[in-house]
Amino acid sequence: MIVVADDGERKDVEVCQGAIGWMEKQGDLEVFNIYETAIADSGLTFYPFPAFGSVYLYDNFDRQTFIALNSYFDRVNEEKQAELQNVARMLGAKHFRLEEYVMEKSVCVVKGKGGVKAKGVPVGADAAKGAAEVNFNEKESQQHEKTVLYEATFQDGSEPQHPDLHWYATDPKIKELVASRFNENDLTPLQHYHFEVSEASTALMYQSIASKVDVALKKMGANVNFSFEGEVQTQSRRRFELDIQF
Repeated sequence: MIVVADDGERKDVEVCQGAIGWMEKQGDLEVFNIYETAIADSGLTFYPFPAFGSVYLYDNFDRQTFIALNSYFDRVNEEKQAELQNVARMLGAKHFRLEEYVMEKSVCVVKGKGGVKAKGVPVGADAAKGAAEVNFNEKESQQHEKTVLYEATFQDGSEPQHPDLHWYATDPKIKELVASRFNENDLTPLQHYHFEVSEASTALMYQSIASKVDVALKKMGANVNFSFEGEVQTQSRRRFELDIQF
């Protein structure tokens, strides 16, 4: 994690003279404080731009690029959408539509009669007589509103080419789609694909660091109105829905 620091901070410390910044430990994370004037010669790229006091986290596919925490997953989702658009175009799609929705997390209480015993909860005499038991069940329900992120019609479907994959290099549905376009033995290839891809895999990439980022921000005294861990959880419930015609 990187913080853009004031040029005058720690300049009076002998070991910091001539340095481009300093490293410190905040909780379980190493945080590099880089002087604002040193950014131009650092070889690092900051998205959307370097700003004094802002906090940045590395790009997962380019460790020379750092993305502002407050727009981190906005940037990630932009990259993913561009990659999915490129997949459709490279595979020779005639029409492509990309939609997004977020699964809304909820907790519901399910009541029912019967002899089912909740784990770790003793069953009394009333329950034995068929009294109602309460079972807490955590589930996800789909949010009804979808957002159309991209839609395009291509003049003529071109010959398929292998797309470059980063975020979706291991996604089974995307891999299956790509493979199907190069299966010469398939005499009746599908012309219409409609499926969704989950962003839970992205959340897994950041789960181990999410709470550490929040702790580090708190120790630094950062003024934030969101939690990075909450952003990761939202990402795990995000879905992209693709409709592709060849």
